[in-house]
Order: sequence, then C-alpha cells, then structure tokens
Amino acid sequence: MATTSNNGWTIPADTDLVRNGASAMRTLGNGIDTTIGAWTSYTPTLGTDGGTTNWAQGNGNIVGRYQKVANIMHFEFKFAIGSTTTKGNGGLTFSLPLAAEATVDPNFYTGVFYDSSATDFYPCLARVSGSFVKPFIIGGTTLSQITSTVPVTVATNDYIVVNGSYAV
Repeated sequence: MATTSNNGWTIPADTDLVRNGASAMRTLGNGIDTTIGAWTSYTPTLGTDGGTTNWAQGNGNIVGRYQKVANIMHFEFKFAIGSTTTKGNGGLTFSLPLAAEATVDPNFYTGVFYDSSATDFYPCLARVSGSFVKPFIIGGTTLSQITSTVPVTVATNDYIVVNGSYAV
C-alpha cells in the first residue's frame, strides 16, 4: 500500500476488502491534508470603544490571518502605528474574521504592546466581544483598555500584536 502525507497513514487500494470504504477514506484523507492548517489573510478594521473619534490606519500597517477548524476560529494580527495614523479618543478595537458564538463571553487572549521610543513591551489581554476584540494592558490587579495615551502616548512605530482562538 502507498502512504499519504497525512501522518504517513497507508492508502487502501480499491482491491482491499473494504473497497468502497477505501475510496471514502482516501477522499477524507486528501481533504484533511489540504484544509487543516490553511491560514487565510484578513485585514482587521480599526474601531473605537467609548469615543467619538475613530482610529484610522493612515500609513500604519495592519496584517492579520485566521484559520477556522470545525467551530474554532484561530486568529492573529499585528497593527503598527504610522505617522498619519489617526488615534481615536476611545479604546482601540479590531474586527474579527467571524463573530464569536454568543456564549463566548468573557474570553481573553494574549497580546503585547510595544513602545518603540522606550523599547518596552507591555503584556496585554484582549477580550472578544461579538465581532471585535478589545486589547487591554495588564497593570497589577487592573486592566486598562489601550487608548491613544494608555499604556503610553501612542507614537509612530509602536505596535500591538494579538492572537487567540474562540468558538464560532
């Protein structure tokens, strides 16, 4: 019997005792090989939470990707502040590829905010709320949503990275 890239499992031949099952298993194995692990690019949309001026990318750079496996969405993105990025007057939010299942609340994910002027990293948690995620800076026993002045005055070349998984 031949083997497949699917963990080296053997591929039954049509002449094996389970001929019809062999064909079905081969189709299933080939589908797994091509779909599991495939990441899709997406560009998160910036938003604001509790403010009247929205964040806007300007010449900043935002890249993201996601992978949906069954009913679990894995995602990650990076937003680098540019010199023409509009900093909103509320908390920073990012859109997700698909809205989270209603029962996901609360769910926290990991991230980091990088202050390029001081070369400091600030650990953060990000909370999914419906179809967007809100990043928060961890400070002692409190969480503060990232704004244009939290954790520092946001400037060119600062960036935030967030990743996580949630039910859809």
